Amino acid sequence: MQIFRKAPRRSFSDEIKSIPKQDNRNQGPMGSGVKPYEVPAPKQDMPPAGGFPPINTKRNVGKDLAIPSIFIFGTVAVGMMWGMNRLGQGNKQRRALKREKLDMRAALSPFLQAEEDIDYVMREDQKLKWEAEVMKDVPGWVVGENVYHGKRWAPPLFNDVH
Repeated sequence: MQIFRKAPRRSFSDEIKSIPKQDNRNQGPMGSGVKPYEVPAPKQDMPPAGGFPPINTKRNVGKDLAIPSIFIFGTVAVGMMWGMNRLGQGNKQRRALKREKLDMRAALSPFLQAEEDIDYVMREDQKLKWEAEVMKDVPGWVVGENVYHGKRWAPPLFNDVH
């Protein structure tokens, strides 16, 4: 088994070393050391040996494509006609589905109304029985009589059923 020893603790003053003094009297204008600053010889950017290659300034727009404009126009026109045809077919199909849905609703509505009428009659019968039982002690009360005395019939409210 190895035993580790703790390193001796150092203080901040142990780290400081003396800085050698320099003679600043002989330094140049940029402070570059003992001798004065010397300006290096300038380097000029020059072209490569043999010169630059010539720049192509000719107009050659459309030389590589070589597709006649009438062909491009015809392709776009055919594509638009095909798209409009697909749009028209989709509209016809959507119209047919909508018409089928309306026809189904029209065919089913009498049956649904008959079920609703049967349910209304049953609820109205239950309501009249409940009203007769609750108001049996009130003299002069007529079961099922409208309390509003209006001439126009209106279906009962949704919450009117007990």
